[in-house]
Amino acid sequence: AKPELIVCSPLTRAIQTSCLIFEDLLSKRDAKLVIRPEVREVHNDVFENSGRPLAQLRSCRCLQTLSCWDVVEAALSEDATSNWSEDWDSRWAQGSPQNKDA
Repeated sequence: AKPELIVCSPLTRAIQTSCLIFEDLLSKRDAKLVIRPEVREVHNDVFENSGRPLAQLRSCRCLQTLSCWDVVEAALSEDATSNWSEDWDSRWAQGSPQNKDA
């Protein structure tokens, strides 16, 4: 069976990988892309595991050149990210823990 839902973190390389692996399904709208910060790597001391604010992701040329950019753009839209964008931009993208008590 083919997946109907693709979930990845808001790290550029994770979005790229998801789009490359599932390009056909995403382009044909046979699967939905959801981007969630909870699935990002937790080793913040590694540069590749740090994030970027959503505005930078939305304007990223590397992402905009993906064949399914319209799907990525929708998954990064204000509507799609409204319940986590503030924490992502202010803390998580810079490597702060997602748990506010940590």
